Amino acid sequence: MTSPALASTSIEQGRVAVGAMFDLPFPQRDWKDVPAGIYTIPEACACGPTEEELVAAKVPYVVGRSFLRHNARGQIIGDTDGFVKLIFHRETRALLATHLICERATELIHIGQAVIRLGGGIDYFIETIMTYPSLSEAYKQAAYDALS
Repeated sequence: MTSPALASTSIEQGRVAVGAMFDLPFPQRDWKDVPAGIYTIPEACACGPTEEELVAAKVPYVVGRSFLRHNARGQIIGDTDGFVKLIFHRETRALLATHLICERATELIHIGQAVIRLGGGIDYFIETIMTYPSLSEAYKQAAYDALS
């Protein structure tokens, strides 16, 4: 069983099972970076380990945060409480996790998930030009925060 047990995870598990039943070529699935989303107001999402898990595993990390009250698009839609939290490996600068509580978090989580799965890190966010105004820009702002 993989966690979290959401419809999106179950659909993918079904695809893997059907592929195995009919001996179809299917790539190995890495279940550790499956995003979880809670459809509340505001939405809450996470992908990757928590800080507690990283401390227990003795992984050196740094956190960057961005608050949507400081984001132009966040101001436009009235999200004054939302935030994006990114956790980077302190030495390699790789993105380890992303946690969001904000409007449209279930749409935004996939940016962090893609960077994690492709082995990217803080430099991706710093070097990428995000559209303005957009909520995705909060990723860049959180990366700058991680750099202090």
